[in-house]
Amino acid sequence: PFILTNDPEPVRLAEGGVALGVVEEFDFKEGAVTLGPGDTMVIVSDGITESMNSSQDLYGEERLRPLLFKLRGCNADALIERIIGDVRSFVGGAPQWDDMTIVVVRRTSVS
Repeated sequence: PFILTNDPEPVRLAEGGVALGVVEEFDFKEGAVTLGPGDTMVIVSDGITESMNSSQDLYGEERLRPLLFKLRGCNADALIERIIGDVRSFVGGAPQWDDMTIVVVRRTSVS
């Protein structure tokens, strides 16, 4: 997961692991983070970062991070649409073998 704030670099959360329920008996590290007003958490599946173009180059976090910074003020629908669009543009006509899942959570108020 990434946390988008007004800072120039998205924060990559260090704790976690494989999604719960996907692999039995997998060691999962729990962590906590507080979202400030206007902060956004973006969780992407490996189908986003591991999407490949015809040269078998991965989309990767190095392409995702600057895009997340540019999109930090967008609403959830626009954020998801732009990420998927950027991945599809990168991939071109290369076949994809994995799902592309994105979860966006934004804190909108102080309470």
